[in-house]
Amino acid sequence: VFRTSPRGWFTFAHATFALLFFFGHIWHGSRTLFRDVFAGVDPDLDEDQVEWGVFQKVGDVSTRKKEAV
Repeated sequence: VFRTSPRGWFTFAHATFALLFFFGHIWHGSRTLFRDVFAGVDPDLDEDQVEWGVFQKVGDVSTRKKEAV
């Protein structure tokens, strides 16, 4: 058992939550700034390769959908 005073636990808890809060903001900020990297979208893809519904698999030119008549 850790032998400390209530002041020590208070300090430890606040330092722990402050670090979680700080790194949580860093994590979510980086997810927003690098959304395309996390999604796996290559920045060199043509616009028609990432257009919604053109391909059965996004960015895979071999799976182009047939036009509806």
